[in-house]
Amino acid sequence: MRLRREGRVVVEFRVAQDGATQDLRVLEAEPAGLFEGAAMRYVAALRYTPSDVAGHPVQGRHRYIVRFELRGQHG
Repeated sequence: MRLRREGRVVVEFRVAQDGATQDLRVLEAEPAGLFEGAAMRYVAALRYTPSDVAGHPVQGRHRYIVRFELRGQHG
């Protein structure tokens, strides 16, 4: 916020059996080099209720878009 910059980061990850995110990686970042660390920390802290089919966890990678927006900031 101090820099008055906005952006977005697309993070790809898998959901572990305990619902934690794992194997995180940044797919896109606008602007590059500014928000990736914060986006990775945010997604790493997410917890999911893993879905299952016939008693087995659903496999695959998922994407989460983290947006950094200034709202109501004047000046």
